[in-house]
This record gives sequence, structure tokens and C-alpha cells, in this order.
Amino acid sequence: MATKILIIEDDNAIRENIAEMLSLSGYRVETAANGIEGISQALVFKPDAIVCDIMMPLMDGYQVLETLRSTNSQATTPFIFLTSLANAEDIREGMSIGADDYLTKPFNFSDLITAIEIRLKREKIQKEKLKSQVTEYHHSLNKVSTHEYNTPLSSMLGFLNLL
Repeated sequence: MATKILIIEDDNAIRENIAEMLSLSGYRVETAANGIEGISQALVFKPDAIVCDIMMPLMDGYQVLETLRSTNSQATTPFIFLTSLANAEDIREGMSIGADDYLTKPFNFSDLITAIEIRLKREKIQKEKLKSQVTEYHHSLNKVSTHEYNTPLSSMLGFLNLL
């Protein structure tokens, strides 16, 4: 199954160019023309990563990120800002509300692919680590519960032998 990427960008030409390049790179791509549409797409499409502009009509990228971070299904999805806002305050604001990366326009497509791949790899490692911890806790619980079930049973068997 192909990795799913959501592009939220109000500029039609940029949105379609990114979508085409990502599709040619083997990704399954969905697009949204504004923040509100992007949130809806994220909740339905459940992307593996989101690439989002900041300056958009109806809802800006910061609001999109804050909204998605507050949902259970998209709270940890890698989120990359792709914007023309290049000053330090804008970058710091994006990162402080939870963006995973921040690329400025104009950008190299290889930089975008690299950013996506790094974020997806990190997300995969975190999921594997969490899965390993859950498995470890499950085994520990089984060991403890088996012992706890056997303790009263041993007492009952001892009394039965006495009878």
C-alpha cells in the first residue's frame, strides 16, 4: 500500500505540481485548496504525512495544525509547512505549535522528498517502539497474572490432598 500524503495549498499551480511530483515518486496523494477542506480531507483520508501552506483563505496553516494536533487520529501525523514566510519568527511559531519541519518557497523538490522521508521514518520508528513496549507489558502482565491465578489454586490443591 502506497504512503498517503495530503497537500494543503491554496495556489492551484503549486498544489498540482507537488501532487504530480509526489505521485510520480510513488505516493498516494490527496489535495485540499484551503485549511477547512484540508482538515476534512485529513480526517477522511488519514494521511501518513501532511504538507501545508501557512497563508491561506478561511483558515491559515497554523490553525490547521492546531486543529489536527487536537484530534486523536491525526495528533502525531508528520506535518510539514511549505510556505513563503521565511523569517525566524514565522519558523519559530510553526515549530512551537508542533510542525515537524518547515520548508520555504521556492524549494527544491528533493528537499521536500527528503523532509517527508525523514518524518515518515521517524514516525515508523516511534510506532515500532510503542508496539514493542505494549508487547513487553503484555508479556509481563501474563507472567504476573499466571502466578496470581496459581497461588490460590495451589492452596486449594494442598487442602484437597489433606482431605
